Amino acid sequence: MKEDLLTHIPQETLHSIIAFDSNNIPESAYFAAWMEDLPVKIIIADAKGRAEYWNKQWYEYTGLPLDYPKNKLWKAAMHPDDIQRTYNGMWYSVRTGKELQIEYRLKRASDGQYRWHLARAYPLKNGEQKIMQWLVAVTDIHEQKQAECSKDMFLSVVSHEFKTPLTTLKTLLYLYKSEIMADNDAYPHVLEQAENQLLRMERLVGNLLDVSKANAYKMAYRFEEFNFGEMIKECVEHMQQQTVTHTIVLEQNAEILFTGDKLRLEQVINNLLSNAIKYSPGADTIVVKSYLVQDEVYVSVQDFGIGIAPENINDIYTAYYRVNNTAAEFEGLGIGLYICSEIIKSHLGKLWAQSVPAQGSTFYFSLPVNG
Repeated sequence: MKEDLLTHIPQETLHSIIAFDSNNIPESAYFAAWMEDLPVKIIIADAKGRAEYWNKQWYEYTGLPLDYPKNKLWKAAMHPDDIQRTYNGMWYSVRTGKELQIEYRLKRASDGQYRWHLARAYPLKNGEQKIMQWLVAVTDIHEQKQAECSKDMFLSVVSHEFKTPLTTLKTLLYLYKSEIMADNDAYPHVLEQAENQLLRMERLVGNLLDVSKANAYKMAYRFEEFNFGEMIKECVEHMQQQTVTHTIVLEQNAEILFTGDKLRLEQVINNLLSNAIKYSPGADTIVVKSYLVQDEVYVSVQDFGIGIAPENINDIYTAYYRVNNTAAEFEGLGIGLYICSEIIKSHLGKLWAQSVPAQGSTFYFSLPVNG
């Protein structure tokens, strides 16, 4: 029985496990000491599932007093939506004698946050294989759970983003085929739209590859000397050709020679301009500036759109992050700013934003000229 138990306790606690008497666990001083030292929350329940012991990690995490009724401790800390499901699972294990593995949320006293935990319940048996008690090990898995949710959301967004241009392209090619015998003047327009959808898919694939490379520290750079101000001007002119809804104003431009990866920095500027247009559907102006301050060149891209809430401003550079109230309305994978951030970091620079909800955002980046 002990060997089976060892395979289920988290690996980092294995070194702490010592022999114990499953007939007399609560009275075992060395077993109790071991329980108190474990870096996970531990519960001991009797054969019928009634909790008899909670280690100090449980009390410290939940902030509940030591004299709190033991039969109510888990309900007091658990998210209300998880109580019935956990109760059903626990009593199923008690009735059948089977191990239980279940996820639920516990409230952390330090900040009031409900965090996901994985609970594993194991029957402790005597020499006659009769269940005497239950040992429950509860581990915080909140970060892993969030990562899983982000992955699922990402797959959902990717499916949507690729499906849209594919459907449009399929329709356009059908129209092209239909019009080929009817009106030759329709060819250029239909082909142009089809080409735009293919370019959109190409950008999506390129961004996904860049994220993969950035995560593996394999994003390629080719540093060269170029005219920084000319690069800004070219990016503004190129993006102006792509939009009929906004006027992009280049108010100030630093005409300096700069050493860096020109194509990657163009990627950053184009992304910021594209975002400025996307997230300001009710406005018609984008303002761009580049200027020199001592040994650093600064670039700003200002829009007058929906803005970003203060609680979200620090998360927008995280891969696949999308603000909840804009995700359904605006297309995208939530990876553009992450890629921009990695490119700027590779040039020893900084990327940041200032924003006021419903008034607009200004994104800045700075680069050392002699970096």
